Amino acid sequence: MNSTDNIRPRGIARFIGRGALFTFGAIFICELFFRLVLPACNFPYAYTDPVTNILRYDEKRLTEGVYTIGRYAQQRGKWRVNNYGWISAVDYQRKELRDKPLVAVIGDSYLEAFHVDVDKSVAALLRDSLHGEYDVYQFGISGASLATYLQITRWVDSEFEPDIIVYLVDDDDLEQSMTL
Repeated sequence: MNSTDNIRPRGIARFIGRGALFTFGAIFICELFFRLVLPACNFPYAYTDPVTNILRYDEKRLTEGVYTIGRYAQQRGKWRVNNYGWISAVDYQRKELRDKPLVAVIGDSYLEAFHVDVDKSVAALLRDSLHGEYDVYQFGISGASLATYLQITRWVDSEFEPDIIVYLVDDDDLEQSMTL
């Protein structure tokens, strides 16, 4: 038996161990980099409610995340899906559980506001400017047409009975509605 025969198995085991350690270390560093420095965009799970035929987000699955756009994820917005499946910083309550008048804001992606933090959306800013005297609920869906606004309005009226309804309408909404 040669003395080099005993060295080879230990050298191979050492090589495999170092390779595994390097691989796990590289995966760990990449995970930290892509989670903290350059996060990928994550998006909530959407579904069309079979009863109302309105697109909403699944409030039982992924309910918080970060939406990123731009080169190197330069623009980031934290989003949250509330208890009724809408992007909002607050949970919604039916009329009998509220003690303040309700302002319902209905719109498209500007109101949905994935591109900003959920606490800096149009509805959140309106809620802050009203100094807590009103509840403000936002109902925004990207790409919504005026027909979708009507459908959401009917559902919001039956579900929450708002005191005021505000529509966020821009020229794209009008143009899209005219071409349907």
